[in-house]
Amino acid sequence: MSKVPVESLIPLAARLIVLVHGEGGRSDIGEFLAGLSDDERWALLVVLAAMVNPDRSLGAALGWVAWDERGDPGALGLADTRTIRDVAPDVEAEPSCGELIDSEVLRRALVGEFVDASDSEKRAVIEAAVREGVEPVVVSRGLGLGLKCVQKQIERARVRLTNGGTGCENAGVQGVAS
Repeated sequence: MSKVPVESLIPLAARLIVLVHGEGGRSDIGEFLAGLSDDERWALLVVLAAMVNPDRSLGAALGWVAWDERGDPGALGLADTRTIRDVAPDVEAEPSCGELIDSEVLRRALVGEFVDASDSEKRAVIEAAVREGVEPVVVSRGLGLGLKCVQKQIERARVRLTNGGTGCENAGVQGVAS
């Protein structure tokens, strides 16, 4: 997938939001989406997801919807107080045992300096933060992730480490590259 600049997607996201919120019908929305490249559609999904507060209730987020997925009348009740985060399935990443971890990425992220880390490196940073007692806000800044996301990952890592390691045999960061 090629990279699509976020700045170019903001007007597209805004247009889709306006169409979905009543200025267009299903065919307008379909035409709009069909006019985008695959890369633009995938990137647009990420931009739209980034615009949504995951701690907002489902009722508040979707209560205005006057139809269901088939276009039939119906709406989610405004009384639904579960948050978007509450209904999001947890996805546990498989341990990335044996992958190289750049020690400089770990060092910089653990002092809050932003790094472009791979998934394996992010996991290693989270686990190192648990072992070294680094504050979640520092890790959040270093990895460029939301504080609540980092707090949840730190709690999961704490449980993993308490229950016998990282999930890899011979626990610890494997193959640290300098």
